[in-house]
Amino acid sequence: MSDLGYNGFPVFLNYFSGIPDTSLITNDSLSIQFKALLKKDPTTKEKALGELIKLQQVNDDNADALITCWIQMYPKLAIDNSKNVRVLSHQVTSHIVSVLGGGKSLAKYFKSFIPIWLMGTYESDKVVSTTSYKELLVCFANDKEKLDTKVWMIFEEPILQFIESVIMIDTWSTLSDDRYVTKDDSIMKYERVLGSVVLMLNKMILLNQISNMDKVDHILKSNQLWQWLACYLNNGYLFKTILILIKSVFNGGMLVNKDIHKVVSKSFFKEVKLKSSKSNNPVVYKSFILQFWSTLDTLTKFKDPRCKKSFWQLGGSKSFNRLVDYLKLGPCSLDPVYYIILSNFFESLYDQTPTNEDNEDVVLNFSSKEDGESILLKILVKQFTNLPLITYKIKCLECILRVWTLFANELDPMDSNDLLKRIFSIVLEDKVNANILEVLVSSMKQADNVDDILKNYTEPICRAISENDFQMERLTINFIQLLALLDTPEVLQQLLDLISTSVEENESLVEPTLLFQVMMFILDHNKFDITTLIALAPMYIEQSFIDIPLKFLKKLVSSSYHYEDIEQLVDDYFIKIQAVDPNQLVSLLEIKDLPVSIDSEVGKWLLGISTNPKYSQVLLKYLHLPGIVNNILSNSKDDDIYLLLIGKSDVAVSNEILQVCWRNGDNLGVQDYIRSLDPELYTVSFRDFILNTKSTTDQDHLKSLLKLCNDSLLGLLQDYVKDNIEHLDVDSLLISNPLQHNVALVRASDGDKSKPIINGNILKLGHFINNVDHLKTSQFTILCGIISEYILDYNLLNNLVEVNEDLILLRTNLQSKFQSGTSLDLGVVFGEDGSNSNSNPCAMLVEYVNYKDISMFNFYCARLLKQLLDNSTAFEVTTNLTKLSPLLIAAFLKSDMMEHFNKSQQNYDRLKNYVFAEILGVKSNDIMNSGIKWLTLSLNFLDEIETIPSQRLNMVLSQLGKWLESEKAYDPEFLTVRVLLSIFFGGIMNHQPENEKVYELANTLVVDNLETITTTPQSVSLRYFTFKLMKVIIKNQGGDYNELLLDILINKDIQLYDENINNQVVVNCYGALQRVIEAQKPSFKIIGANLDSFYSLVTQRHIASLQRIGVYLLHDFIINEQQEFVIEYQLQKSTLNNNDDTPIEAKLPQQLLDCITTTNYDTITYGKYLWSWLLILDHFKDITYSIRNSYILQVEKELHNLLDFIVYHVDLTKPGLLELEHYDILNDDLELDPQVLLFHLFYLCLKYLGSLTQSWLNGIRDRQLKNRIERFTMKNISPILINEIFEDITKSKNKLSNDLMTLKINQVTNEIKSTYVIDEQTMEMIIKIPELYPLANVTVDGPLRLGVNENQWKAWLLASQRIISLTNGSVLEAIETFNKNVSYHFSGFEECAICYSILHQDHSLPSKTCSTCGNKFHAACLYKWFKSSGGSTCPLCRTAFNFRTRT
Repeated sequence: MSDLGYNGFPVFLNYFSGIPDTSLITNDSLSIQFKALLKKDPTTKEKALGELIKLQQVNDDNADALITCWIQMYPKLAIDNSKNVRVLSHQVTSHIVSVLGGGKSLAKYFKSFIPIWLMGTYESDKVVSTTSYKELLVCFANDKEKLDTKVWMIFEEPILQFIESVIMIDTWSTLSDDRYVTKDDSIMKYERVLGSVVLMLNKMILLNQISNMDKVDHILKSNQLWQWLACYLNNGYLFKTILILIKSVFNGGMLVNKDIHKVVSKSFFKEVKLKSSKSNNPVVYKSFILQFWSTLDTLTKFKDPRCKKSFWQLGGSKSFNRLVDYLKLGPCSLDPVYYIILSNFFESLYDQTPTNEDNEDVVLNFSSKEDGESILLKILVKQFTNLPLITYKIKCLECILRVWTLFANELDPMDSNDLLKRIFSIVLEDKVNANILEVLVSSMKQADNVDDILKNYTEPICRAISENDFQMERLTINFIQLLALLDTPEVLQQLLDLISTSVEENESLVEPTLLFQVMMFILDHNKFDITTLIALAPMYIEQSFIDIPLKFLKKLVSSSYHYEDIEQLVDDYFIKIQAVDPNQLVSLLEIKDLPVSIDSEVGKWLLGISTNPKYSQVLLKYLHLPGIVNNILSNSKDDDIYLLLIGKSDVAVSNEILQVCWRNGDNLGVQDYIRSLDPELYTVSFRDFILNTKSTTDQDHLKSLLKLCNDSLLGLLQDYVKDNIEHLDVDSLLISNPLQHNVALVRASDGDKSKPIINGNILKLGHFINNVDHLKTSQFTILCGIISEYILDYNLLNNLVEVNEDLILLRTNLQSKFQSGTSLDLGVVFGEDGSNSNSNPCAMLVEYVNYKDISMFNFYCARLLKQLLDNSTAFEVTTNLTKLSPLLIAAFLKSDMMEHFNKSQQNYDRLKNYVFAEILGVKSNDIMNSGIKWLTLSLNFLDEIETIPSQRLNMVLSQLGKWLESEKAYDPEFLTVRVLLSIFFGGIMNHQPENEKVYELANTLVVDNLETITTTPQSVSLRYFTFKLMKVIIKNQGGDYNELLLDILINKDIQLYDENINNQVVVNCYGALQRVIEAQKPSFKIIGANLDSFYSLVTQRHIASLQRIGVYLLHDFIINEQQEFVIEYQLQKSTLNNNDDTPIEAKLPQQLLDCITTTNYDTITYGKYLWSWLLILDHFKDITYSIRNSYILQVEKELHNLLDFIVYHVDLTKPGLLELEHYDILNDDLELDPQVLLFHLFYLCLKYLGSLTQSWLNGIRDRQLKNRIERFTMKNISPILINEIFEDITKSKNKLSNDLMTLKINQVTNEIKSTYVIDEQTMEMIIKIPELYPLANVTVDGPLRLGVNENQWKAWLLASQRIISLTNGSVLEAIETFNKNVSYHFSGFEECAICYSILHQDHSLPSKTCSTCGNKFHAACLYKWFKSSGGSTCPLCRTAFNFRTRT
């Protein structure tokens, strides 16, 4: 064994020597880590190494012990089978060096471990080698030169000692313990280490600085090293490292002596038996084949006087066979460079071959034709034909010709030429390209007998072409290409002339594919005459042979070859194809740049078919022919055809042409064409196309034509927008718009008010101009702003079902364009600066706003002006505000700038007084004009009503009172005045709640408005502002409007109108109504008198807001009515004589039942479906057993559908669910998120219908879903229900308890214990509630029984459990039933002979007695017996049962 240590302690690579003594380390943690490193498990070692890397510092007491133990451990870890262990071992070494003070402080130890570390840099695994080198570099201060050179020289002794130990001493059995490591793993481990040290030895040799040459010589002479040449099959990497070493040793020759040369050569021929066979695919040698031949080349070149024999001579008789076997391996699919190395090898072999007289002792005789055939024809040329890739073939052929040259130098000329001919024949018959032929050409130019070679092929090729011999196809084509490359045109021309003569003489030649291939090749060279052959081409066309002649014609037309009679040739083709297969004429005509004139046969035919749209695509290539274009235009409907015709001088502009242009705006030809036209020719068509697009995505192809958007088109677009926004409903906009009530200033348009008129085409225009970036004019900027405001109103007025969220983004973009293109100029706004409106968008807005006749377009401009004013800060206004237009005043007063405006300015105060004064001057016949204007403007000052002198305010109120009493007060046009008055009175009451005059006027207005609303359902704003005024009146003064509200609430005309429009305006209106109802709820009496109408609100209407109000009112009504119904129902049961009264039945409202059975679960109807279930479940609160059973029978079939619906639409993993037992009807947004109501319904189902819900759960087959439901219930609902049970029992504890019975509740174990004491003896009944209640059954146990037989006792327990588990009864009812059974039993009552209980689940006693046996039965039990048995006999004595009631 070789000790690698130099510091007084042993260091070995093997597994059994140099084991570190961990007891030397006094630090317990470090000691534990080193003990872990001695374990066999690689994971344990990895963890221990990971801990050592975390080491921060080492005490002086432990430093020496640590480095000693680590140096002894390091060699064993650095060669471990685990890659991670090897990597970590090198990292830990670097870390320890760093922790212990760096290289200088540890210099004395380096000799003991530096060879191990250097070995890591030559690991076969790149991760290990890279890590090791990186860590070493850090250790040597990143000095690469020092690491790569000086370290090897300084530590030469330990490095060579380590190399010698691995090669000469250690084996696979010494490095691994065969008790824990398999033989294969052990060998693999040793070979990995051996490969590394071989490369280390190679490094030492390359440095050429070795001082101890004896040790190196000793190693190189050792058979123990060279025996590993046999590992080529099992370990290609190790074999490659040894080849590298051999090359390094023999390259310089300084290290080689006779012994080394001999041992290496002998070992090479003995061990290296590379051979290709069926069992050995040459690909297995791929990893080292290049290195193998490079090394073989070096061995071949080596020559030293001390060595009498060369490498190949030392191989003896094996040499030639070995060489043949090596050559047969080929490149192993690695790299074409293989053949370059092989060429070099043959040249080296040639150089080292003795003269002819000594040829008996050579491995390869270059003067032997037989050896030449063996190497060239049998091996290299054969490889050439089998190589799949051209790149390989080129290099292979170059190698073949270089080797042939070597043989040609020594062979007789006839023999060498014969070899070359045979090589040529094989190559030419192979699949080759021009590059390969170039290689042949260069070799032929060096040959002496080129003409003889060529003559051998002339006659066979002529015969092959004239007879269409496909077997000669490849040879023929390759040979002709070769002639072309040889630059001997006269030879090739002679051959072509011979071919022409031969073909003409052979009249039986058909489908001459080979001839056409030759002609197509000649066309590429354009210096040979094949006129005769071209003229013959049409003659060979047949139905089965058209494609190849057409291919030739296409090539001829596109080539530079000049053929004078080309038009005649085309006509000949046309005539022949028309005769054999007319369908192929299209293929002929599709040839690009086919020479055709109108007078030719082809031209005449084209003109004839140009009227048939079927041939339009074909004719596009011949539009230059007179008459073709007009014929196509008259008959084609294909956009592609039009696109190709657009721009032709004889094509007139038409609507059809323009429509094609708009549909294909991204076509460059279309863009050029449109730019060439006068805008007046296409502007209207362009606008109409935009308006007629079906969707915004259809406009994508218009993006390339956006620059067509000019002032002319812009004017058309603005006119369109202006005309269409006039149809907007002013009444609806009163509810919501940026200028609020000031929209009343707009002159209302005539038209159908059954539904607000909105125009989606304006949105299309918005999408279009959103993509326009080149326009910056005032007109364009304002149009962007107008459409952005229109989108706001569109979303307000559009049906909620049709709302498009993308419009929000469009509005944002258009607003951005407006704001970026406009700046506020207060001087312009207030008339102090007369800027040009064409260049100033702000000035243009002011111009529109100041129009005398106020249209919706002017109003929109005022809204835009408000946007600009919103961003203004404090300022002084010197202009007389009373001189401003009404719209400008409105925009000014409603802008955010008023927050910064000094309202104490005299101008502002004058304006306020002026507006209120003008109201006083309005005549009764001018209320609808001036009255609306001044009343509208006055509403802008409501927040400052306190600043109006009381006398003037009273005068205004008196004037407004006169308006209400005028003749016009009930005209349809007066509705707007009513809306404005509602706003006015509501505003004053908010600031002066005690003003009796305002209250009187407001109350009168409300009553009149409510009566008006019932006949004018379309005035949504009147409803909205009337409801808001009512809310203020009720809050401040009180008032009873129940009867009038009821008329509106159940008015079907209003409901139908609202359902028809169903927009945000309607939602806002019902929101206002909801707040009124909250403040003044209709009495139960009113609801009861109109109950069907209220149920219709829920079940027949489609507006969620209206349904919500109906549910809100019915919810409390049902709970109140149920209390009275339960009393009446129980009184009816207890009344003995009720024959004269109609019996009361427990029935759920039929409208609700119809709704839950017929509703489809879509987005429109699921609201009323869920709310119907909510109202149905309201009926189950605080009712009796019999009523509950009656209700259950009516809904049990539909309950499963509800529960399925719930679990499908809720997230059962949703966290933070609180107060499931409560549900806020008015404030839950069911449309956005129905989950709150769904969870509440699930809670109610579990509370009132627990056993049915449990039955539904048990029917679910999806185990994962079932588990989610159970987990959700246990976490969120069961605790609530269990707590409610305990609260109910606690409240009823005194009622249930008596002298004989006591109740005890244990909320920790969820148990209720009933204890009965009779004659000092105790009976107990325990009810245990599971955590999953009610989805898991309650258990009823009777641990103590007294004075009752077992069957009867079990019957009582079972009856109590059935009440909960099967009939949806409560725990309290179960306890009551058990108590009564016990009490009645000890009071002498007889039990039912069927169920053994005294009290039935319906609380009845056994009342039916058999006249024969005298046993008593519950009526319900007896009924079940009769039904199941099919007769009416007594269950016990079997006699016919005579009914006798027990008294």
